[in-house]
Amino acid sequence: MWKQILFILIITIGLLTAKDKPGAITIEQLNQIQKSVKMDTYTRAMMHAVSGNAINKLAFNREAVQGLDFHFAHRIKTKGITNQKSSGRCWLFTALNTIRPRIIQKYHLKSFEFSENYLYFWDQFEKANLFLEAVIDSRKKPLKDREVEWLFKNPIGDGGVWNMMTDLVGKYGLVPKEAMAESFNSENTRLMQRILKRKLREHGLKLRSLSARGKKLKTLRKEKLRMLAEIYRILVISLGPPPKTFSWRY
Repeated sequence: MWKQILFILIITIGLLTAKDKPGAITIEQLNQIQKSVKMDTYTRAMMHAVSGNAINKLAFNREAVQGLDFHFAHRIKTKGITNQKSSGRCWLFTALNTIRPRIIQKYHLKSFEFSENYLYFWDQFEKANLFLEAVIDSRKKPLKDREVEWLFKNPIGDGGVWNMMTDLVGKYGLVPKEAMAESFNSENTRLMQRILKRKLREHGLKLRSLSARGKKLKTLRKEKLRMLAEIYRILVISLGPPPKTFSWRY
């Protein structure tokens, strides 16, 4: 009994203390807010319905669904699906799937798939370089700077957009899946991503340390190449080496 009374007193004292702080919710404001919610028949019915069910099911509009038109003016013949599995490479799969039908049609193939692993390899390599360059560009800013903080929080990732895919293809080309098949780590990228993030953060801090010691831009970029070689090695071990040449029979 005494514990309950003491607990109520602590809460009351806390509320009285908090109201003196700038921007804190006062007792008067709280009373005003509470009075704004009228527990009428409609609100009470909504409370009973929502508190006992999933909101998305209650919000389902059957008339809107029945009015949808599922017919398309253009349909792409894909001849088989592709599977990104446990990875964030949906953007690569989607982009390559728009090109795949042209190859199937041109060479009269029953099925065909580009190597998503090949482009993913170069995507990760280019993103590593992008991060290290951003670290060099922002080397004079403090670690607590919002831009620097964001960089070290997100040094690399799986995600991407269409123009990133076209840039990769323009620079590195495309290969069929037989030339560079999927690996366990390309299909399950979480652990490899974690390793790459830690390594890139380590590299980024070293570049900032070199800059703080007065090293010139030329020295930093030379060190960056050594770091990229280490990233390249991790990618080769995790994904396999990207082919320079290949033989493809169809």
